[in-house]
Amino acid sequence: MPFIDIKTNQDVSTKIIEEIKTELGKDITLIRGKSEDWLMINFSMNNFMYFKGKNEPLCMVEVKLYGKISETDAQNFTAKATNLIASKLDIDPYRIYISYFETDKWGYGGENF
Repeated sequence: MPFIDIKTNQDVSTKIIEEIKTELGKDITLIRGKSEDWLMINFSMNNFMYFKGKNEPLCMVEVKLYGKISETDAQNFTAKATNLIASKLDIDPYRIYISYFETDKWGYGGENF
């Protein structure tokens, strides 16, 4: 039950958003026990965002997960997602943040897992 929330200050075409969605659907399997079957993605663009006082191209990615993620899985996913976003959005990898949020409470269909 992963949820990936992507925010950027860039204008992004629907084609590029679809390409990122497709690749993240594959990459989510780098996290043990996760699959595209349960993946939800939000993509927000044209946000007023600043890093180091500048509004140059940047991106914030939040990965919310039911359960725990190992250091190895997080590192592997961070590397793949950073490379993907950097190449598709032409953003310096050092202007991309990825954060992880783990929870043991996750609701779906009116019930909790």
